[in-house]
Amino acid sequence: MVSSHAQMTLKLDEELVLLAKDGNKTAFAELVRRHEREVYGLLCIMTSNSEDARDCSQDVFMKAWQKIATLQCSTSFPSWVRTIAKRRGYDFWRARKAPCMSWENVREDALIDYMYNPETIVIENELVRKTLAELPEKYRFCLLLQLVCGLSHSEIARMVGMHANSVSTYVCEAKKRFYQIYQRLSNDYTYPLEEIDDA
Repeated sequence: MVSSHAQMTLKLDEELVLLAKDGNKTAFAELVRRHEREVYGLLCIMTSNSEDARDCSQDVFMKAWQKIATLQCSTSFPSWVRTIAKRRGYDFWRARKAPCMSWENVREDALIDYMYNPETIVIENELVRKTLAELPEKYRFCLLLQLVCGLSHSEIARMVGMHANSVSTYVCEAKKRFYQIYQRLSNDYTYPLEEIDDA
């Protein structure tokens, strides 16, 4: 006999949403399992701290559970929960009254996992991390907020306290510098030699 949890893993998001609206906690738990990684990655960027991101992620899904009945379109759960996460990130920043952009505290693997367009921003995680680390802080932050979080220039502008036109300039320059730095590091990178079997 197939368990209730196993049955949930076979359902589409929209089916799970309908069940969750009826109070099915197992269905909602499956939605959390599917989307918690993306929400956490987004909040890693917005809070610049993995522990804060984890706490905020819990708040996001608690809010989603409380408000699931208000979701009009069952197929829009991913974008809906991302919106809740963005708002939680904004609240986090407002509570701090100033942006915190500590790169060192951010989980780099979470950032890289959520890089969109993997066919263009690839590749070896080590090179990507080193490239990002060489970007000026505000360039890096604006770039990640756009690529990883999918925020618009106006949304980024509200977070970092600058005009949207300035954000556009920063993102454009960050992309250009990213590829320049990545190319240089890639050319300088020494790939480990494969062990040769003498047998």
